[in-house]
Amino acid sequence: MRGLCDLRVVDFSTGIAGAYCTKLLADAGADVIKVEAPEGDPLRRWSATGADLRGEDGALFRFLHHSKRSVVGSPGDAEVRELVAGADLVVAGRGQDARTALGLPESHPGLVLLSITPWGTAGPFAGRPESDLVIQAESGSIGVRGLPGREPFQAGGRTTEWVGGT
Repeated sequence: MRGLCDLRVVDFSTGIAGAYCTKLLADAGADVIKVEAPEGDPLRRWSATGADLRGEDGALFRFLHHSKRSVVGSPGDAEVRELVAGADLVVAGRGQDARTALGLPESHPGLVLLSITPWGTAGPFAGRPESDLVIQAESGSIGVRGLPGREPFQAGGRTTEWVGGT
């Protein structure tokens, strides 16, 4: 089985949703290149306990980025622009206009831009602030948790980010 070995993905995202999405693609054989700013992805330093990682990557970061390559750069760098020009899919962050923010070429008709955002990139909710609790409430899932007649409660573990990445 060749899986997705012919697919090149450039990942500009931070957080769980984009990282999990590209992890699934990498696990299926896609060539995924993670582009990080010089200070690195914030998940590199994140730990569930808040412990000092002493310069090591956190377990969540290692889980999400195993099987990927990583480069340091920004969208305007020549090396990064070359990666994007050869990509089939670009996974962006949550910005309103990711194509413009990333400087993606309009002349690359085969390039697919994926921006994982709870409210979309256009429309009345596009700029709306979000949190895991708000997204769960808006989706209706919070209404089925808890005891009848009592307060509902949210699911923990940043559920909406994992589902969004899927």
